[in-house]
Amino acid sequence: MGEGSGAPSCPGFKELWAEQAKVSFDEDGVTRYANNRRLKRLTRAKAKAAGEVVLLDEELYATNYEGFFDAVKTATHVRVAEGNLFGCSVRQRLWFYDRLDLQPVFAEGLDRHDCEASIIAHSLAGNYHSLRISDKDIWSFVRRNPGHQLTLKIIDALTAVRTDRSVSRGQGFSILESGLEVSFKYEDLIFWALAADLPDDIERLVLATPQLTLTLNSAVFLDRITPSAMAFQRISRSLEAKA
Repeated sequence: MGEGSGAPSCPGFKELWAEQAKVSFDEDGVTRYANNRRLKRLTRAKAKAAGEVVLLDEELYATNYEGFFDAVKTATHVRVAEGNLFGCSVRQRLWFYDRLDLQPVFAEGLDRHDCEASIIAHSLAGNYHSLRISDKDIWSFVRRNPGHQLTLKIIDALTAVRTDRSVSRGQGFSILESGLEVSFKYEDLIFWALAADLPDDIERLVLATPQLTLTLNSAVFLDRITPSAMAFQRISRSLEAKA
């Protein structure tokens, strides 16, 4: 925020940002950080696949605050109830579970929650460190919300990674109609799109979308991250097969 904007200010944070931006927030720095996070997530998933599932059902602790926090210590998965729990929304609780490496289970479907779009957006943006929203829930959202801004970005990402990579003379990175920039700024979403297994109806939708002509920067970016996305896809499939 600019000076005089009235927004809270933290000089120490500004200094940290200025220093770290030199080495961590360029294109390669974003990818290094993201790959480390992805590797940690896969390692945790592998450990979970090999261990016992201990499910905590939120509804059983709606009036048992102390019992809930005792149960959290040994749980591996959490059945997420609708509405607030102990004054916290579903979205707020997911941040808590993410830091504890607990995987949520939406027994009645993620679509029952009014913060569904926000949860999926955070997942596709790579904001969660351990929590993973299933592709099944993502496809369900896309089908039910064809005009939603998030759906448009998802379709644009899926289309961009399946283009023939023909290059235009445009400068910088390609910015698509949804606002999606084919660059490291949306790397997690694009990385997911590269590795996603599309259901038949979603694949038909993507194939029906006009092919894109990317700028050189965007084509180079896609070529750079594609091998890593394919490698992560193979590892993820292997882990899912063992689960």
